[in-house]
Amino acid sequence: MNYRSFTQVAILGSANFTPFMQLKSVERRKLVEDLLDITIFSTMSDILRKKLSNHVVDVRENDHEIDLLEERINGLNEQLNALRENRDKRIKQYEGTVEETQTNINNLMETINEKTKNVVEKTSTIEDQVSAKDKLQQATELERKLNENYKKAIKEIKFYEDNDECPTCEQELNEEHKREHLETHQSKKTELSSAIGKIGKAIREIGERLDEISTIQEGIEKIQRQIGLLQTEIVSNQKFITKIQKEIDKLKVEGTTGTDVHTKIDDSEEAANILHAKKKSLAETGHYYEIAQMLLKDQGVKLRIIKQYVPIMNKLIQKYLAQLEFYVGFNLNESFEETIKSRFRDEFKYDNFSQGEKMRIDLALLFTWRTVAKMKNSVNTNLLILDEVFDSSLDAAGTDDFLKLLNTLTEKTNAFIISHKGDALYDKFNDVIRFEKYKNFSRVAE
Repeated sequence: MNYRSFTQVAILGSANFTPFMQLKSVERRKLVEDLLDITIFSTMSDILRKKLSNHVVDVRENDHEIDLLEERINGLNEQLNALRENRDKRIKQYEGTVEETQTNINNLMETINEKTKNVVEKTSTIEDQVSAKDKLQQATELERKLNENYKKAIKEIKFYEDNDECPTCEQELNEEHKREHLETHQSKKTELSSAIGKIGKAIREIGERLDEISTIQEGIEKIQRQIGLLQTEIVSNQKFITKIQKEIDKLKVEGTTGTDVHTKIDDSEEAANILHAKKKSLAETGHYYEIAQMLLKDQGVKLRIIKQYVPIMNKLIQKYLAQLEFYVGFNLNESFEETIKSRFRDEFKYDNFSQGEKMRIDLALLFTWRTVAKMKNSVNTNLLILDEVFDSSLDAAGTDDFLKLLNTLTEKTNAFIISHKGDALYDKFNDVIRFEKYKNFSRVAE
């Protein structure tokens, strides 16, 4: 609560009190804003005005810095282009050498691919190398066993041809027994001889296949040696390309870092990016400031709140005027300009009324502001001081009506009536405190 709202809500006196109706339009609005607790928007508007002023300066300075940096970047780029022209020719020559060498590498790679394909094809024809060796080993072992059995058969035949009795038990071998054994062993000998011939043929065939595989393997190894030589040549060419590329990179680096131009451009562009980001941020902030400025204007949020309460204020004013037995049509617009009409709809101004009628209007407004402030919870006070109100222009009827209005206040409201007409008012109040002059000072009378 400030002094202005205090004198309109809590205290009413003839000495230092300026009635609402005698205030200028701007002062009326400030008073109501204070009662409605929306002066914060005015404070915010003042703060925003300062921020906007600083914001304009920040935008101007930021744009100036961007212009300076862009000019610097353009100058550095021109300098960099001049340096690049001096080395582009050598770089182009080196790049041509790299291209020729790379073409040679590509041709060598094609040759390697063809030879590798040939190796794969040849390798696929000797996939039976391991199995052929295994078969040769098995056949050789079988041939050995067949020869052993063949020799045993010959030995058995010779035994029965040369002996007539058993050397172990010394019994005589009859001719029938010898003939049967000789036929059996002769048949076995024939079978073994045939088997030995077949296995020998198989061994020769396997040996021929292994000789063929060996010849193919030698061809594969020869091609692989050729591939190795080609790969060595490729590695040599690649090293040459790497060497040339280093020279190219060295020229590129020397063309820029030699005078720190590239670093300067990078630093300037980084600084420019920061400034552009700041510019974007400032633009966004400016947009929000514009929205806030529009909302904080008198025609913004405050007007919407005032529009909500003006009908309530007018209704309360009419209510209190009626209680004061003053029947006029009193209406405040959103600019707090009054329109006062009589019962016959004639329009009046506040100054057209008598002092007693003006006092009724002032009192009606006083109670209206107290009620509105209480509703808004901005100035909810239980104090009311009326200084010499009853000593002023209110007539007897007005005084009675006003006393009726005072009696409508709640018990928690402490109303203090200061008056020189004590004798006439003693019976109107519950408590009376008398003051008297003593040696030019006021004191409570005993």
